[in-house]
Amino acid sequence: MLYWATDEQEWVCISCARRYTSNSDNHNGEGNLISATIEAAKAHKTIRISPATAEEPSRNVSQEALPLPQDSNTGAPPSQPKPTPREVPAKDWYAPSEISFHRKHMLFLLKHLILLREGVYPPDPYHSGYTDEPISKKKKRIRRTPSFATPALYTAEVEIRLERAGIDGLILEAIEAWGKSPASISAHLRIPEGLVKKKRDTALRYVSGWRRKKRTYKQFVNHKKG
Repeated sequence: MLYWATDEQEWVCISCARRYTSNSDNHNGEGNLISATIEAAKAHKTIRISPATAEEPSRNVSQEALPLPQDSNTGAPPSQPKPTPREVPAKDWYAPSEISFHRKHMLFLLKHLILLREGVYPPDPYHSGYTDEPISKKKKRIRRTPSFATPALYTAEVEIRLERAGIDGLILEAIEAWGKSPASISAHLRIPEGLVKKKRDTALRYVSGWRRKKRTYKQFVNHKKG
């Protein structure tokens, strides 16, 4: 296959980089055929199929390779963009298998904390409700997890994290689980409403995450201030 080199005004073989003119022979000794191919393609500047496969249709492509974009500072090709962290979609309901204690998951669990304490996982509002995986008929001896086990595990984990956040964890639970407003808590504790919201947000950051924070809540707050 050949492409037209504009600067040299010659045809160049893509596979072997050999240059051709209308009067030169190719490396297979088929000078007449290659000359005819060159003359026919000059008007269109297209890549033609080599004489060995002259029956196949030609492909119209650009005769010059497009240069890669370069960085304006270094002159090097730009690096590939870094993938963005996977965002957890905001939904009204998450299946137990989706829970990774992301902030949105924690808000979901806090919203239904009273129900979870009763051993009931929040039912899916879009379907008939959460059900365990179907039981295979081939298995004769099956150990099914009790229905209250999953809610109990999530309840225990959430409560441990809230207790580690101290009074701010209690504020977070009061707002998200009990339905208390920041203004109501502000009146009870006699602190500004803005401070109540700040304590709620700080506690939510502390209790969120796949693993519990190793630092104490006091260390976490002081580190944020620093």
